[in-house]
Amino acid sequence: MGEKLCVRDVMTEDVRAVGPDTSVAQAAEQMIANGIRALPVTNENGEVLGIITDRRVMDHFLPAITALGAGDSAESGDVIPQLESTTVRDLMRRTVMCVREEQTLDEVAALMINKDIERFMVAAEGKLTGFITRGDILRRLVPPRRVKEKTSPGKEQEKPREPAAENLEIRWEPEETDEI
Repeated sequence: MGEKLCVRDVMTEDVRAVGPDTSVAQAAEQMIANGIRALPVTNENGEVLGIITDRRVMDHFLPAITALGAGDSAESGDVIPQLESTTVRDLMRRTVMCVREEQTLDEVAALMINKDIERFMVAAEGKLTGFITRGDILRRLVPPRRVKEKTSPGKEQEKPREPAAENLEIRWEPEETDEI
């Protein structure tokens, strides 16, 4: 039997992060533009300070969301003013679990399952070096295959699936357990 897989073998290294003084509007724009649901918060030295999630933003701005539902929205393309004036520091979770690059994949997968955690930031000496999600591990477990993709209603077309290492993306799903 070979060596066990480690976090470094599966993690995403090119992680988008924001600083604590970034506006919530800018952080939300990054999440939307990159199809992710949360961003690590780091200082200028790359040290992990916390995490900002779409859930935290929605929870904090529920009154504004309610107003949007009532038709009290800003002009199309405008940002709710509170999103611009609120910083990531105001909403970020400061207590986050990080894992090390050299931890084994089975150890991290067990932590994810047992603690019901979707993702971990990867850090070395307190500095962000990567990110690993349940999806990253699953993509490593499932070999690339041909998958059927719907091209239009009722029609399917076979399309080769990208190899797992080239198809990594960060997906965050905020959960109550993120505050461990």
